Amino acid sequence: MKKIVFPRPCDGALYDCWTLEKWMLKVCEECGEAVSAAKTFDLDVKLYNGAAQDAAREDATEPQNAYATFLLGKMEHAREHLCMELTDVITAATSMLDYLGCDFDERQSLQAEVNDKNARRDKGRRFASPFIVEDEEAEDE
Repeated sequence: MKKIVFPRPCDGALYDCWTLEKWMLKVCEECGEAVSAAKTFDLDVKLYNGAAQDAAREDATEPQNAYATFLLGKMEHAREHLCMELTDVITAATSMLDYLGCDFDERQSLQAEVNDKNARRDKGRRFASPFIVEDEEAEDE
């Protein structure tokens, strides 16, 4: 069975004197970094797609093939960076929720409520399929 990892709020002594404003600025900072990473990834995808089309031609040269391979690696790295920045956004938001007094159980309840609300919106087209994680304790009963 795969281990489920939940976001861990940053709640150490470093953050003892942080205010609501400071937490909001941190969430915004992390969002800004994610936007920057998304722009880089989008550009890399466009560059790779163009180079891949050139490399797929019958008369493609070795430098064209090498360039497409290089851009594929660059695009994969940009994707990993974007995923990491988005995960930082999740952690910053989780930390702010913790600051507001939302413990793990309340954060789970809020997430379930948001998921349920989104599942009903737009005639149910927001989710490709239902996502249900069974509670291990419930399986044992």
